[in-house]
Amino acid sequence: GVEFRYGTCVDRLVVRNGRCAGVSIKGEELLADAVVAAVGHSSRDLLEMVGEVVELERKTFAVGMRVEHPQSLINERQYHELAGYAGKSLPVADYSLQTSAWDRPVFSFCMCPGGQIVPTSLTPHELCVNGMSFSKRNSKFANAAIVTYVTPDDLDDLGFHGPLGGFDLQRQLEREAARLG
Repeated sequence: GVEFRYGTCVDRLVVRNGRCAGVSIKGEELLADAVVAAVGHSSRDLLEMVGEVVELERKTFAVGMRVEHPQSLINERQYHELAGYAGKSLPVADYSLQTSAWDRPVFSFCMCPGGQIVPTSLTPHELCVNGMSFSKRNSKFANAAIVTYVTPDDLDDLGFHGPLGGFDLQRQLEREAARLG
C-alpha cells in the first residue's frame, strides 16, 4: 500500500546500501521499497536533500510572470456582442496565447477565468504568486501565467551552475520581485 502524509516536512532521506530506503519525518523513520519525490515549486529543500543522495541532472524549465485583467475584457474579446451572456448562458471566457520572442516560444499557461492571484512565496524576502479559479468562476478578474523556457545553457550564461542552478535563478527572480513590490 501507499501512505500519504499531508502537511508534513521531510527532515532527511534515509539512505541504506547506497539507495534511498525511506524518509525521516519529525525523527520518525518511514522505510519503503520505493520513495517517490513528487515535488513542485515549494520543493527546494527536498530537492537539495535528494541531490546529496543521487545525481541530479539539469533540464529545461518554464519561467514567467502572472498577468491579471478584468474578466469583462476577456469576455468582450472572445464573445463580442454576446459578452453579456458570459457567466449566464455562456461560460466566462478564457484564452490561450502563443508567440515567440528571441527564437523562444512564449505562451500562456494555467489561464484562470473568473479567478484570482494568490501568494505562494516561500520566504518574506521572495515574491511568488499563482492563479486559481473557484468552481463558479465568478471573480471580476482573470489571470494567466505568461512563460518561456530557460535552458541549462541559459543558466550557464547567467552564472547559475550545477544541477540546482535553476533554484538560484528562481530565488533571484523572486527576491527582485519582492524588492519591486
